[in-house]
Amino acid sequence: MTETELIPALANAPMIQATTQPRLFLAGSLVAQQLLGSQDAELLALSEYAQYLRYMSLVTDRDIWADAQSGFGNALNTYYTVQELARSGAAGIVLNDQRYPAHSQGQAQPVSPVEFFGKLRAAKDALRDESITLIAELDGWTTYGLSGLQERTTQAYKAGADLVLLGHCTELALDQLPASMWQAGLAIQHTATSQTVTQLLKNKFKAVLDLDYFQQLQPKNQLVGRQL
Repeated sequence: MTETELIPALANAPMIQATTQPRLFLAGSLVAQQLLGSQDAELLALSEYAQYLRYMSLVTDRDIWADAQSGFGNALNTYYTVQELARSGAAGIVLNDQRYPAHSQGQAQPVSPVEFFGKLRAAKDALRDESITLIAELDGWTTYGLSGLQERTTQAYKAGADLVLLGHCTELALDQLPASMWQAGLAIQHTATSQTVTQLLKNKFKAVLDLDYFQQLQPKNQLVGRQL
């Protein structure tokens, strides 16, 4: 496996323009912070997020992974959500297995494997551009356990996902992963600093989404605001 790629979570134009990473993640929680002063992604409407994505796509030639959250509804809603994000400039689309409305505060409540499989199939069918990466984010794996994680990983790839992302991870949760899962071609969300992520996860995951990257770059207790 090649060296783990660090994908920073960013949400405003100056930081997006300054990054040297080839791709970035436009996290819904960070967009909500920029627009509404709260990091709870469930406060955002799809139209608000898609418009913000279009603005960010205009200021960089880096690949942007868009946050589809839980599809903003059922499988049909997911289909149109993915189409809208693709039209808005997404190079990758991250779809999580939370119940709608998805949130970024507290423990994630997952949908059933059958429902998530249906949403992933709808997302794949919505993508007309094969160059757009579909990422299945498993947020509820601390709820459904390692057996559920392995089942959903297998089902996600069968549904057409290009990559599986472990969300809401802690260092304690990582210690529970069996060695076989390191080789499953996974990505991971992590809230440690970039340096710690590199030390812990180098060469174990395909990619690491660093959710603290944005906060590290900001002055303490100061919101950047709508810098578009």
